[in-house]
Amino acid sequence: MGKMQRIRSFLRGLFTLLVGIAMLFLNAEQAFELAAVILSIGLLVKGSGMLWYYFTMARNMVGGKLHLYVGFI
Repeated sequence: MGKMQRIRSFLRGLFTLLVGIAMLFLNAEQAFELAAVILSIGLLVKGSGMLWYYFTMARNMVGGKLHLYVGFI
């Protein structure tokens, strides 16, 4: 595991811990909205990344269209 991977893993865990603590102090409706916003932003970033990967590299690979389809979904 490289140094950057460790830093990313630590920050991801710290973010998860902070969001979990914040959700403890919110009522159910606010916690649900926070979870939905975080999930939708994560899916948007992941889909955009897969589309970028398709248009830059996967277009010329065998089975590269799978990245295009999953990115759109």
